[in-house]
Amino acid sequence: MYRPIRLFWNLAAIGGATAVGVTTHDPGLIVVTFLGGLLVPRLLGLSPRGPGMMAWGRGGCRAHAAPGTTEI
Repeated sequence: MYRPIRLFWNLAAIGGATAVGVTTHDPGLIVVTFLGGLLVPRLLGLSPRGPGMMAWGRGGCRAHAAPGTTEI
């Protein structure tokens, strides 16, 4: 379920950066458009966090485990 959504947003980022590159020929705008296209959907929650993504808020960090617990 997560792969088609991620694929869509990744292709949209590539397409947006390509369109900006063809129209402006400015490398700085191409980079900003590409990185923004990758990050903004995730920050807005349009691309769900699936398995393998960082587990924020789900206990993914072992650094704050209770004393005496073993690490996996």
